[in-house]
Amino acid sequence: AGRHLPRRTLPRQPAPAPAVKFEEFHPGQVIEAGPLAVSEDEVLRFATAYDPQWFHTDPDAAARGRFGGLIASGWHTCGIAMRLA
Repeated sequence: AGRHLPRRTLPRQPAPAPAVKFEEFHPGQVIEAGPLAVSEDEVLRFATAYDPQWFHTDPDAAARGRFGGLIASGWHTCGIAMRLA
């Protein structure tokens, strides 16, 4: 049997942008979106569930790391970018 993860209630997300067809994009096009504030709690919750590396989940250890504090998971930032675009 597979591992069952607990269900989580996700925070309300911004409304999705209107759908754009692939052929509507063009070279050099710039899409402006955001800004979107992401709290430390959101970074910790996402990382704990999906990318549990110390620099995403342990504030004390991350403070001693090369970035001087927690950093959001790349998976988290990609998900946010997809939602904003």
